[in-house]
Amino acid sequence: DENSTMSNEMFSLMAKQYVGFNPDSIISLTPTVGDPLVDKDVFKKVAMAKEYGIKRVQFYTNAILLKRRLAEVLAAPLDNLEISIADFDKDEFEAIFRVNRYGAALEGIHLLLKALKERKSALPVNINLRHRRPLDVIFRSSDYEDFIEPYVTERISFSNTDTFDNWMGMIKQEDLLAGMRLRAFQRSRQPASTF
Repeated sequence: DENSTMSNEMFSLMAKQYVGFNPDSIISLTPTVGDPLVDKDVFKKVAMAKEYGIKRVQFYTNAILLKRRLAEVLAAPLDNLEISIADFDKDEFEAIFRVNRYGAALEGIHLLLKALKERKSALPVNINLRHRRPLDVIFRSSDYEDFIEPYVTERISFSNTDTFDNWMGMIKQEDLLAGMRLRAFQRSRQPASTF
């Protein structure tokens, strides 16, 4: 089934085996394609991973479902949350992500950062901009200044991606928007496993 999520039973088996092989384990519950918040049981999986002794549990989200699942995100024993967004601009978001969900993503990020600041939460959040406009322009945009900047604390960081993977040659430079480029091949050194 092309629209499926890993069963809790399969995740449990894999997580137990993984922590057995690697006691200093780190996992990211980010699928290769998609958002973990689509999985109705993602927070059960986060809890299971921590229960089995996995040291760090994290995942990426595109923030589109963040508002709907905000209470669960805030209650989860996550060690890190990564948010992937194209830009704090509706036209740029739609051009890069090719979906008309900018309002949902911006509102989700806004509500998350506001709640984290009010609770003085220690959850680290990194917002990864997958952009083509210059960063100084993005950080002067009205949506950033109105909905994001007032809620940025020392636990909120920003990173950026302006080079992109070619998916084993399936994507060519001409497939990218102006201002984007393909990344030179490098082997990953990230110690995390992705379930």
